[in-house]
Amino acid sequence: MCPLAVGYFVWTTCFAYQAYGTIQGRVLDVSAPWQGVVRTVHVRAGSLVNQGELLMTLENLELRQRLEQLADEQRLAQATLQAELAQLTWQVQARQDHSRKASAEYYELWGELLQENAQLADLRQKLTRTQAAAAEQALPADRLAEVTYAAQGQEAKVRKLRTAVRELKKRLGEQHPESTTLPDQIQPHLIRLETLQAEMRRLRDLILLGQVRAPANGRVVRTLRYTGEYADVSEPLVEILEDASLEAVIYIPQRRVDQYQLGDEVLLSIEPYDRQLVFTVSRIADLFESPPKNVKRYYRANEKLLPIYARRTWDPAENLVLRLGSEVRLPRPWLPQFPR
Repeated sequence: MCPLAVGYFVWTTCFAYQAYGTIQGRVLDVSAPWQGVVRTVHVRAGSLVNQGELLMTLENLELRQRLEQLADEQRLAQATLQAELAQLTWQVQARQDHSRKASAEYYELWGELLQENAQLADLRQKLTRTQAAAAEQALPADRLAEVTYAAQGQEAKVRKLRTAVRELKKRLGEQHPESTTLPDQIQPHLIRLETLQAEMRRLRDLILLGQVRAPANGRVVRTLRYTGEYADVSEPLVEILEDASLEAVIYIPQRRVDQYQLGDEVLLSIEPYDRQLVFTVSRIADLFESPPKNVKRYYRANEKLLPIYARRTWDPAENLVLRLGSEVRLPRPWLPQFPR
């Protein structure tokens, strides 16, 4: 090593700076909710994202197939229930001539309500798919509005039918209380239909988790999966540097610990900037630690060092970028100070 290099190392290590550190920050690992394939990547490294913003869209063929299977089972259960209701209507008409018309209307209206409920569930599923497609700008906005209005109209229709069924049931109960109780053969079909609808709702919610969203405001550090690749729950999809989490961590020798208090301003040198930057001490650690590898060479072996955390007060007009892992140097007090 040439004398100049040795002299510079001795100067920076022993005379120019009294402590060293790094820029650290909170990096969030965003993982997949379940195993699947990446269908769309909506961000790239360096993108600024807000909490809740769409990062990636995943596809799980098994979940989709299970949802379609449940939809088929729901339609079969609905058809079976309709057949039982039709038979029940006929029996009621034959047994209770004086209230045949009212009873028939009640069961017919009940069956219509169940059928409209099934159609409402299908519309809600269609609306969910349309909203996901609209988020990816895969269809025109008027198509989303059309499906939304259709779902809202179906909900209003179901509400009116429920009101009509309650009123008709109330009138029948006043005339013939025994006619208002659904026969035992209907109850298993109703329970089956309600169970299928509940399971479909849970499955739709699970599929929606495939729209992976940002857990906090920040900047995308890396995207680790790309379109068409397999995604596993054990590996992150995206790394996000959380906003306002960047801070300088300076490793102070034990003999100088008492020189610093919370709220103190310190001047730090950080390459590639040719001026010293003002930071404010925000936290002082409780335990002594070993320094990171990139600054360990500046300290004696096994030296006790206390981490001190300092944050930069940002100026909106300031064009400064602090990067994770950057080396930080704390100049000695007697060096010329050129803060900003």
